[in-house]
Amino acid sequence: MSRDFSTVADDFDSDRPRVQTKTPGLHFSIKNFVSLRLFSVVLISAALSLPLAVAGWFIVPDVYTASAVIQFGSVVDRILDQRAGNAATISYAQFVGTELAKITGSIVLSPVLEREEVRELPSVQAKLDKLAFIQGTIRTAKFRNSELVTVSCTMKSRAEALIVLENVMDVYQGQVSQYALDLDNHRVETLNDEIEKTRFELDALRTLIQKLEGKLGAMVGGRPEDSTEAEQYRNEWLKAEERVTQARNGVANAEESDQRIRALQDNHTQNRGAPIYQYGVEEQVIRDPRIVSFQSELDAQESRVSSLEETHKDTHPALEAARRKLESVQRNAEIKKQMARSDVLKTLSSQAALALELAKRVLADEELNLEKNKQHYDDYVDKQESNLTLASKERANIQQLQEKADVKAAFLAQLDAQVQQIQLDEQAPARVRIASPPNAPQSKDRRMKVIMAIVGLMMALGLGLGYGVVRELLDQQIRTRQDMARISELPTIASIPHLSEDSHLADADCAMLMVQHPNSTVADEYRRILARMLFPEDNAAEVSSLLVVSASTQEGKTSIAANLAIALEQASRRVLLLDLSSQKPDIERVFGLEPAAGLSELLRDEQAREDLVRRTAFENLGIVGPGMDASELASRLASRAMMDFMEWADEHFDHIIVDTPPLLLMSDAKLLAPAVDGVLFVVGAGIPTLGMVSRCLSDLEQLRANIIGIVINGIRNMRGGYLRKNQRLYDDYTARAAEQVPASSMPEINVLDEEVPEEVEQEEAEVVVLLPFDGKDP
Repeated sequence: MSRDFSTVADDFDSDRPRVQTKTPGLHFSIKNFVSLRLFSVVLISAALSLPLAVAGWFIVPDVYTASAVIQFGSVVDRILDQRAGNAATISYAQFVGTELAKITGSIVLSPVLEREEVRELPSVQAKLDKLAFIQGTIRTAKFRNSELVTVSCTMKSRAEALIVLENVMDVYQGQVSQYALDLDNHRVETLNDEIEKTRFELDALRTLIQKLEGKLGAMVGGRPEDSTEAEQYRNEWLKAEERVTQARNGVANAEESDQRIRALQDNHTQNRGAPIYQYGVEEQVIRDPRIVSFQSELDAQESRVSSLEETHKDTHPALEAARRKLESVQRNAEIKKQMARSDVLKTLSSQAALALELAKRVLADEELNLEKNKQHYDDYVDKQESNLTLASKERANIQQLQEKADVKAAFLAQLDAQVQQIQLDEQAPARVRIASPPNAPQSKDRRMKVIMAIVGLMMALGLGLGYGVVRELLDQQIRTRQDMARISELPTIASIPHLSEDSHLADADCAMLMVQHPNSTVADEYRRILARMLFPEDNAAEVSSLLVVSASTQEGKTSIAANLAIALEQASRRVLLLDLSSQKPDIERVFGLEPAAGLSELLRDEQAREDLVRRTAFENLGIVGPGMDASELASRLASRAMMDFMEWADEHFDHIIVDTPPLLLMSDAKLLAPAVDGVLFVVGAGIPTLGMVSRCLSDLEQLRANIIGIVINGIRNMRGGYLRKNQRLYDDYTARAAEQVPASSMPEINVLDEEVPEEVEQEEAEVVVLLPFDGKDP
């Protein structure tokens, strides 16, 4: 346990793992948002909803809406696309959209404004931009799954809305009728011109085709692919493909064998004792000289045990020694078998890898050979086909001309059909008609008022949510393990609940919980810290000297140090509790002691070390305070005298717990951090910010301090959390455990070599063993 504090500088430069700190940034947690911000969101939204809804209601003036219904027939319009030279189609949805754009645009509304009865309306005369005003009053809406469209006009006056809408419908209906007539006449003229042009081009193509067919003779020769030489090239190509297929199968088999052997290696790594019968592994293991040698020794030892079992009893020392020897030989034989299996598997893996590499090389060669054979065949065919190109070119030209002639003939028939369709459409009913004339109800249209009121409610909800989201994004407080994980990868070894979360701890002294309430959840969290000290990670030695630090004040650092010291004392460990808080010493007050000489007097050589350790009510727990005049204590913590004192304490006590001032306020803890076995970082829930803790961890990182973990102190229950549920489960569990153990079965604890004072009651003296304490190693 003894530690040489003179080698602190060497420890500082050692390869101690560095603390992984992160820079805190914006973070959003749905759980924290619901538990911490939901009430504020609801309160803000409720406070703003009524004013915004009322404001939205009164912002919109009272208006009247006049409406009419138009029916658009679904007959498809066909027009001639001059660019493509063929007929194009406009869909029904596109047609309706175009017509609605006309109604709400200047095409219809400009002629409406030219009418005297519209210009003289008071609301129109009051506007500078009359067209924009009229456009703002006209709305269109489609009926789903129908040919009907509603056109409406919304104005403050019912009569004005009705007048404007009547004129809009009258102008639009007149434009539709005139447009349809003009369009039909234009389309017929365009189609007739196109028919004449197409007939002339078709006659010219047919005449040219006849001349070319007269000059072209029959094509000489057959296909190049059917020649004997081409057949030979093709056979060589097919044989090369077969060899490539075989090579690929070989690669696949080699890869499968390699994967199986790797799988056997992985299974052997996970279960080294299991035999492996594939690929003759066990046969090779049995033939291994190491296994043969151990098998002979094992057979001899088994024979010896059998002979001793026949002549001796089971408890005979010789028989027991022989059996132990047999077990040792069996274990060694099993270890040798495992090593032999590993060697065999490695050999098989090397052989499989070599076979796979050879198979891949063969495949590459065969693929190259296949490509050469294929190229020979293609070159021959291309050469032969080039001889036929000249003869077939004229045939292809004739075929192309014939295809063009067919297209022209089809297009000519299509044009004739369109002319006949236009003649039929002129006799059909109008495509656009007024299904319902303009009408205006007597009641006011308050739909916009309702919409604006709803918008006000949505704005209130949005402002409330925005406030909650911003608060959550900017929140830098640490309340849970997840918050700590944002800035550090260090483990959180304990989460100590706030005393108010447990009704049994309402009147408890937080620094004496290990004594007053040893079965509480808070005391159980202290024992978690104790377990981390006694059983660190990576099989390291237990922490004998521990520095308890925090970023700021009021984080519970002193109470944690006191309870840890008491817990170690209850585990029969000799503990020294050292208080470095010269500005605000609390350790002596916690244990009911008056301030006395301490560390400052020691460092000034005014008092011996043995006389400084003060006794407490706990037998194996001693205390050293900062002293009566600790003004210069911080400047002496790095002195040789302080290191000598720490070495002396390390020799005379099992554990040293050091309570320090806050890291951000004083540098006392930084001076001792490299000199102790471990540092326990305490974070008071809701007290320091992420930046404060990150800065402290970075300082400890630079000092190469061994931080054994984080303790979050004073955790409160959050909405949706499990703290109170876990508290109830813990209380129920401890209550049932207490009921199952009768009082008569509890062991009796006696006091050794001491008499119980008369003033102490019997039940109070049953649990203490008093030994003299002189500050030295007993």
